[in-house]
Amino acid sequence: KILLSQVAIVPIIVLLRLKFQKFVQKTAKNEKNGKKIAESAYFGTQYLILTILAVNIVVKQKLLSSHAIYQDMLNPTATTAQTAYMMLELGIYIAGSIFFCFETRVKNADFAIMIVHHAVTITLLVMGWTIKLFNYSIIIAALHDVSDVILEYSKVFYYSNWKRTSNVIFTAFAAVFISTRLYYFPKYIIVPWYNGQFKEYLGFWPFTKAQQTSI
Repeated sequence: KILLSQVAIVPIIVLLRLKFQKFVQKTAKNEKNGKKIAESAYFGTQYLILTILAVNIVVKQKLLSSHAIYQDMLNPTATTAQTAYMMLELGIYIAGSIFFCFETRVKNADFAIMIVHHAVTITLLVMGWTIKLFNYSIIIAALHDVSDVILEYSKVFYYSNWKRTSNVIFTAFAAVFISTRLYYFPKYIIVPWYNGQFKEYLGFWPFTKAQQTSI
């Protein structure tokens, strides 16, 4: 199912990205940084769409105000919204991997780290889908994506020589990055996993002690 979905999704994402970046680069009228502006605008829009979809799922299923986040394994299949989000997220990262050699970011010092990041993200998404941790995967992805929305739009203003605006947006990025990674991520993901809330809310623990330790 994953393979078939990506065969359909990835080419569409690639085509949309090419058209979007071409349009933005033409509109920006910035010979020096036009391509960088287009790339950042695309990434910002990409993460914004994913964040909106994730928030919709979180609100409708009350993931952060109930025990639903811990009960993925009680559901035999993913909902339509869960499937759409996870397949889109996976498709975006696969499509992004195709563009690696053509991006301006290939010259960045952290380019190798970005490649590893994409590989790890794709692996985790596939694993999350396979073991039916749909809500968990969505929450983790959303907590990491939301700050990227702000970061990428900050870059758009920076490359457009709106430095003060860029600095203000970057400050907001820093605040969101710190709160999502150092507060919300541990609160809803790390701590519940290790203090037994999974077992409490599920009524059983699907992993052996050895598996839990390895995870």
